Amino acid sequence: MVKRNLLKDSIGISSMGIQAMLDDEYRRTYRPYKIKTASNIVLKCLSVIVRFLILFPFRLLIFLFILGPIMLISLIYKPFFIYALKVINFGLGLFIVHVGEKKRLDQSHVYVANHTSFLDYLIISSHKFPQTAIGQSYNGIYGAFSNFISKSNNSVFFERTDKKDKDLAVGLIKQYMTDDKSSLLIFPEGKCNNNKYSTLFFKGSFGFNIPVIPVAIKFKKNLVSPVWSKNMFPELLYLLTRWRIDVIVTWFDPTKLEENETTTEFSHRIKTLISNEAELKNTLWNGFIHFDESEKQRTELKDSFIHFYSKIRNSNFEFDQCKDYLDFYYPVVNLKNQNLKKSKIYFDRFSYEDAFLEVNKELLRKKF
Repeated sequence: MVKRNLLKDSIGISSMGIQAMLDDEYRRTYRPYKIKTASNIVLKCLSVIVRFLILFPFRLLIFLFILGPIMLISLIYKPFFIYALKVINFGLGLFIVHVGEKKRLDQSHVYVANHTSFLDYLIISSHKFPQTAIGQSYNGIYGAFSNFISKSNNSVFFERTDKKDKDLAVGLIKQYMTDDKSSLLIFPEGKCNNNKYSTLFFKGSFGFNIPVIPVAIKFKKNLVSPVWSKNMFPELLYLLTRWRIDVIVTWFDPTKLEENETTTEFSHRIKTLISNEAELKNTLWNGFIHFDESEKQRTELKDSFIHFYSKIRNSNFEFDQCKDYLDFYYPVVNLKNQNLKKSKIYFDRFSYEDAFLEVNKELLRKKF
C-alpha cells in the first residue's frame, strides 16, 4: 500500500474535482439529448416542410376545433375527461405501446412512475381510466392545463417549497385515501429528467399504507427529445412539429410494504424495479437540488467530502469495509464508462465511481 501524505491526498482530491467537471452526472441527468438527423440536405428540407407546413397546421386545427369543445364538455360531464386526454395524445403524435395490464383495485391505490415530461400524465391517465395527479404547480399555459385537470378529476397541484401549501396538499391526499375508489398518480422524483437517469424517489409517496403500482415510462430517442424545459409554449411548438413520439409503458403488479421493510427501503425497491425496466441509470441524486442550489447545499456537499476523507484518512480501511445498508439499493459500480470504472484516485483501492458514491451516501445521511 502506498504511504499517504497531505500533498498526495490533495492531488487526489483535486483530481476528483476535475473529474466532476468533466463528467457532471447531476447536470447530465437533466440535459436534453440531441436527435440524429438526416445528413442529406434535401431530406432535411423536405422534413422541415412537411413537419411545419403540413403536420403543425393539422395538429393545431385538432386542438382548436376538436379538443376545445371536448374539454368544455368534460368540465361538466366528468367521464369525457379521458377522451380529452386521448385527443391531446393524438394531436401531439403520441404512439404508446403498453406492456402488461393496467389494474384498478377495489381499494385506494397509488401509481408511481419515473418522470420526464408533462406528457407522463397524459400517457398514464389516457389508458383505460384517468388518475388523480399529485404534482408541482406552475403558472402560464401549463398552469391553465393543470387547472383543467384539477377541475376535471380533483387533482392536487401545489408549491413544494411552500410549507403551508405542502401541508394543505398532504391533508387533501389523506382525504382521498378514505375513498375506496381513489386512484392516485405520483411522480416521486419530484423533478423531470431526461429519461436516461432516475433520481431519488422520496419516501413520502410510499407511506400511505396502500398498494403501490409501479409504472415504467420509456421514450424512444430516435425522433424526439421529450425533456421538459418548463417553458410550455416553446415545448409545445417543438412537440407539435415532430414526426411522432414513441413511448413504451410497462405496468407492474401492485405491491405493498413488506414485513420489517421501511418506507425508504420500499421506495428504493420500487425505484430499482422501474429503473431496470426503463433502462435508466439508477442514481442517488436528489432532484430538489435543481430547485435550490443554495450555499447550504454546497456546504453540505463540502462537509460530506470532508467526512468521507476523514474516514479513509483515519481508519486506513479497504473499500470492502465501507459498504453499508445503502448498497442494498444501489450497485457499487454503475458506470457505462469503462475507463472511469478502472481509473483510480490516490486513495489506493477507490475508483472515481466508488469515491463519489460514498460521498453521496454521506450527503444522504445528513439529509435523512
